[in-house]
Amino acid sequence: LDSPAFARRHRSRGLADLPVLVGRCQLVRLDSADVMVAGHGPDNSTITVGVELKSVGDLLSSISTGRLGATQIPAMLRSYDYSFLLYYGMHRPGPLNNYLQVRRGKLWTNYRIGRDPVPYSYLEGWLLTAQMLTPLRIKHVYDYGEAAKWIAILDHWMDKPWDKHRGLKVFDRAGETASIPDADPVEEQIARTASSFPAIDW
Repeated sequence: LDSPAFARRHRSRGLADLPVLVGRCQLVRLDSADVMVAGHGPDNSTITVGVELKSVGDLLSSISTGRLGATQIPAMLRSYDYSFLLYYGMHRPGPLNNYLQVRRGKLWTNYRIGRDPVPYSYLEGWLLTAQMLTPLRIKHVYDYGEAAKWIAILDHWMDKPWDKHRGLKVFDRAGETASIPDADPVEEQIARTASSFPAIDW
C-alpha cells in the first residue's frame, strides 16, 4: 500500500475524514490496530507500522479489563514490523494527591475504576512496563486532531528511503562525532576523520 490504511471502525473513519489525511488514505479491514502505514525499510525492503489509537479514557478502560495487554498489543506485535500505541487526551497527577486526573471539558476530575480513584502511577507504571518489556512504542498527543497530524507525519517519514533518514548522521561541532548504535565501524571511522575538516557533513 502506498497510503495509510484505516480500519473500518468509527474512530478510524473519523481520522480519515480530517483535512490533513483526506485523499491520503483508504478504509480497509485490519485484523489488528486502527491504522497501518507501509513504506520503505532497510535494504529496499517494505515494512509495515501498526498504530492503535485510543483516547486516554479508552486506554485506561482497556488496561483495566486486560484487553490491551492480553489481546491488542500481542496481535499488533505479531502483525507489524513496528507497533505504536497512540493515545490522546489531557491527564495529570492531582495537585493535592497522587490520583490520576483527566480533563473533561474545562474540569479536571479524578479517574475512577468503579468507585475508587486511580493512582497516577497506575497509568504511568503500565506505560513504562509496556515500553520496557515489549517492542511497543508509545506516543501521546493533545487531541484527536493532533493524532491525525502525527499519522500524516509518520506516513511522510515512511515515504522516504530508509538510508535517507539522516537525522542521526551528524557531527557534534562542539565535540565528538555522533555514535550511531548500529553504524558500520568503517563508515563511522571515515566520518570521524572527515569531521576534522570544516564544512563537511556526514
